[in-house]
Amino acid sequence: MTIAHRFPALYGILLSVLLFITFALTLSMWNTWQSPINPNGWTGIIMHTLIAWICGILSAKKSQSLGWLHGLWCGIGYLIWLIALRGLIDNFDSGIGMFGLMSGIVIVAATIGGIMGRKA
Repeated sequence: MTIAHRFPALYGILLSVLLFITFALTLSMWNTWQSPINPNGWTGIIMHTLIAWICGILSAKKSQSLGWLHGLWCGIGYLIWLIALRGLIDNFDSGIGMFGLMSGIVIVAATIGGIMGRKA
């Protein structure tokens, strides 16, 4: 039994961090081309929702049962990582409105991904 099968939520969180880095590099390339993409607005929410959804699917595929729970834990872990990253970058000065909305969407998306991952 591999480590991914023993700790599927941790596997999903690590993959979500890799996806986050990939999306962040892509967005930074678009920002250098003067594209009107704002990573702190709706584009950021869509990006984090996709990452959490994929994280939930992948962690649920590695689990033996309770895919929704592994997806939920994966979403919570990804959200904790985002909170820590946000604290390092801007000391929580940018307000809670959009981040609160994104937090709820990330948790729901990861849980739905967990449900979909176990059914697939």
